[in-house]
Amino acid sequence: MSAQRRSSRAGRWASVALLAVLLLQGCAVQLYEPGSARRVEIKRLASTPERAAAASREVAGQVQIKVSAVQEITLKRRVVYNTIEREQPWRIYWEPVELLLSPILLSIGTVLAISGDYIPLGADVDGLDYFLMLTAPLNPFVTITGPPVSRVIPEPRFTSRPEALVYQVRLPVAGLELELRLLDARGAQIAQARATTDRFGLAWIDDPGGLAESVHVKAEGLDALILVKTPADHLLTLPNPP
Repeated sequence: MSAQRRSSRAGRWASVALLAVLLLQGCAVQLYEPGSARRVEIKRLASTPERAAAASREVAGQVQIKVSAVQEITLKRRVVYNTIEREQPWRIYWEPVELLLSPILLSIGTVLAISGDYIPLGADVDGLDYFLMLTAPLNPFVTITGPPVSRVIPEPRFTSRPEALVYQVRLPVAGLELELRLLDARGAQIAQARATTDRFGLAWIDDPGGLAESVHVKAEGLDALILVKTPADHLLTLPNPP
């Protein structure tokens, strides 16, 4: 029985000793905040090109067909910021001493703040760290014996929200063989022809009567019925001057 008591007492004393060592050693509080921009990350995503056609009547008696390869591009952008680590040591056994000496320490800090002088703590200490240190006598979570330290760590932890920009790219399709069929307003065929696009992606088919309302375009990767636009469709009608 006495052996068990001695063992329990030894365990309690070991716990007290460990707690005393931890309190005397103190601890540190680490805070992280974003700093200056470190880099800009841009990702480019491109869709599979798809062929599209448009028809217009630019010249009387002819219908012009333009074939393009349409691709949708998405750019995603985000800013990666440097990470500032703030470390504040804390030692509990110094808090009673700081409370007793707080009038003297606060008066020194006030005089230094008014005169514009700063306590030389090094280049890594900024204005917030000075404020925390000067108010340490009344702050139970800040110890004046361990001044706060700010440093930039290499591991980035802060980024901005991704921004996306979407746009289309249209490139002419050259050397594409087309099967063209002109249709009137009732859908009846007016003319039929074969044509090959030039380097600008353009091809033409004759429309002598000017009755074509749509054109059926068939080619590799393209099979569409499109309306024929006239130059007047692209113009803004202005009122006559008085």
